[in-house]
Amino acid sequence: MYQKTRAWIELNMENLAYNVEQMKSRLPGNCRLMPAVKANAYGHGMIPVAKALNKLGIRDFCVAAAKEGAELRKAGIEGEILVLGYTHPEAFPLLLKYDLTQTVVDASYARLLAGYGKKFKVHSGASTSHPSSLSGNTKTLPSLAYIPTYAWRTAFPRWISSLP
Repeated sequence: MYQKTRAWIELNMENLAYNVEQMKSRLPGNCRLMPAVKANAYGHGMIPVAKALNKLGIRDFCVAAAKEGAELRKAGIEGEILVLGYTHPEAFPLLLKYDLTQTVVDASYARLLAGYGKKFKVHSGASTSHPSSLSGNTKTLPSLAYIPTYAWRTAFPRWISSLP
């Protein structure tokens, strides 16, 4: 018989399904959940959690780094994978090879991506607390929207809200 050690993780699929349905019920019809599975799904196992969420109809995920997104793709996870953190230019090929969407939080990083000469999927990470973010200068985002090497997805706020 298997004995549990001092610490372990159990994923209760019934509870997960209930939580997903509760969150979905609070969203407008045109919104989708995009769970963060970064940092190995906060210690729960990125691949098993993403696969469990796939079974519940979740197709989009957030990761911290392009390497994590590549791991999800290698495990067969489809849908949008949003890289929340900075991707170093040496890792730009991962964004392309694994069809990952990169967050762009400031104009200098947007120009760095554009200078690579390949077409990236990008999200604009708008921050109300960072004056250097794309939202800090209302003239910056529209001027970057016309960069031909971007496939803009959407803008998202950089804050987290708990459901009541």
